[in-house]
Amino acid sequence: MTLAALFKRIRKARSASARKQIPQAAKAASLQHDWRGAADLYRRALQLQDGFGPRVQLGHMLKETGDLEGAQAAYFQALEQKPDDADLNVQIGHFFWVKGQAEESLVYYERAAELAPNDGAIAEALRIGRTRAADAPWQGRI
Repeated sequence: MTLAALFKRIRKARSASARKQIPQAAKAASLQHDWRGAADLYRRALQLQDGFGPRVQLGHMLKETGDLEGAQAAYFQALEQKPDDADLNVQIGHFFWVKGQAEESLVYYERAAELAPNDGAIAEALRIGRTRAADAPWQGRI
């Protein structure tokens, strides 16, 4: 079965198995850089059952399509569900950096570092974020 045929079948599904198949198909679409198709499938998954993971992934897919308003809405809805998720705070920091809002990105990098003080990757993101924020001519370019 082609990926397109699978998408069509899953979009129509309403069963419990669809709740599992839809995120899998969305991930497959994202791996093929079909951001819009993946976003559509994550929206469908969220219609069947709200969830933190699909909401974060929807934010990622919308960011990739250039729908920054939609991405921000998805990220902040996920943040309402899990405000103490360090990885999500880092992702929101990255999101604000891409938007060219270095100071706002630091708020989320710092929050992530508070939540996971022993996470080396988060500490590195914060260090890089601080360096970038100090380097205004490069703001928003990664």
